[in-house]
Amino acid sequence: MKRNGDPLGTPTRVDYAVMIGGPIVFMLILWFGVNWIVGPGPPPRPIQKLKAGVVKNGMTSEQVIAQVGPPAGIVESPDGSFTYRYQGTGEDAFLAEDAFVDFGAGGRVVNVTFEKTPVKPPGDDKK
Repeated sequence: MKRNGDPLGTPTRVDYAVMIGGPIVFMLILWFGVNWIVGPGPPPRPIQKLKAGVVKNGMTSEQVIAQVGPPAGIVESPDGSFTYRYQGTGEDAFLAEDAFVDFGAGGRVVNVTFEKTPVKPPGDDKK
């Protein structure tokens, strides 16, 4: 309905629905579109899981594999104890990071340790 000084008239319910619903629909389309194109984020790496503390002392090797995944290597000792080794990279591209999950002779976790090793950048070995 137009008034003398108002060339557009008063907003109707449809106008309000477009003014409020339009941006909401746009944001939903943007959110789902970006997620569809980019996809979900990568799953956490084993070392990140170990640093987060998912492995507790007393867990069995089966529980550790279920929580963290299979190890990159297993080192067995003559006394019956063994160690799972998980490899990865740290925050820096030239820093290798290893995590070791130590199991006692009874097959339960006794310790979790981390080790960082610098990696030579490509072309650095020519010196």
